[in-house]
Amino acid sequence: MKHTFSFHFPVITSTASQESSEVLDLSIEAFENGDFLTAMHTLLDSIHPDLRKRFGNVSGQEFHIPHGAMTIIIRFDKEHLHIKAPLVYLPAQEQIAIMRQAAAINFQDLDLSRIVLQDNQLNLEYHSPCIHSHPKKIYNVLKEICHIGEKCDRIFTHEFDAERIIHPRFTPYDFGATDYIYEAIQQSCRECQEALRLFETSRQFNEMWNILNATFLKLIYVAQPQGELLHLLQNAIRDLGRDLPLAEIVHKGKTAIRELQEKSKEDISTDLFYAETFIPGKHRSNLQNIREEYNAAFKQITTYMEAGELKKAGIRMINLFYDIYYQNQVQEDLNLTVGKALSETSAQPWSQAAPILYSALENIMLGKFRKNISHLAA
Repeated sequence: MKHTFSFHFPVITSTASQESSEVLDLSIEAFENGDFLTAMHTLLDSIHPDLRKRFGNVSGQEFHIPHGAMTIIIRFDKEHLHIKAPLVYLPAQEQIAIMRQAAAINFQDLDLSRIVLQDNQLNLEYHSPCIHSHPKKIYNVLKEICHIGEKCDRIFTHEFDAERIIHPRFTPYDFGATDYIYEAIQQSCRECQEALRLFETSRQFNEMWNILNATFLKLIYVAQPQGELLHLLQNAIRDLGRDLPLAEIVHKGKTAIRELQEKSKEDISTDLFYAETFIPGKHRSNLQNIREEYNAAFKQITTYMEAGELKKAGIRMINLFYDIYYQNQVQEDLNLTVGKALSETSAQPWSQAAPILYSALENIMLGKFRKNISHLAA
């Protein structure tokens, strides 16, 4: 493995958050002044400025907002707030099993909302008097419904073959994008296996772990998949974090790579589509938080660079950069720095790539980031 991994541009070029903490403050102020209608309107505006215009009714008191395969229905007046996400019809078969699953999710995963059976339908619901509906609390309710609702949708439709109540609004990737992602998966898996063989005979499992993790993170970054492909990749990432012997963890990762390779273009195409997102599953990128999160890794990478171990340093930096994308909605300034470093070092010798990657990492970690943005954009 004399060269870095190939870089593939993502099909969705920007995941920057549209959320505004300043507008959220206005929502809180309106709530504290007893103006619940304004509080709810500005809460929605703080999530995305176009939500009310795109998904609200004339009175501004009912909204049908898509999120993935679901639609979140929000209704309110001066006294009460009602939030519902219709999930699935109760299937004719395995009714007891699906109700047990719903009960388990209610008990284990939900703090504010609940799965409710009504008229043979399973819905995620939350109801509250307006006086108890602080904007930050309602944001957390919406976030919980969006994220646990995604889990419910996958389990109920895939494991129990239940029918969705509301047909989702998806836009499939075009054939060109699907071909591009299929080739990116195949090439990335081949490069991963080649890199693993380099460290396999010496049983350097830490390096193999970083290679596997970087590959799974990269494929999510490139493809932005949904459905079972996303589930496979997320499970592979979670398995790498399990409390097991490292050799066993690496073996599981290699199995996941082979499973990805065996997927046909037709297999992956069903999980490649554009879907609306109401409440993002990731945090807006924050430089201070990123510096704290990756400080220990930065110190280790610096040690490798100073010792001339450029391959080890490079693998860790690539893993770290893709992890930033996985954990955050990356704002455009940070996206410019990280994306530029990854693209410039695509399939380059480690002796050339590692210094470029390290320069970008150093800019982020040592506070040089903002004053160097104009230079990086040149």
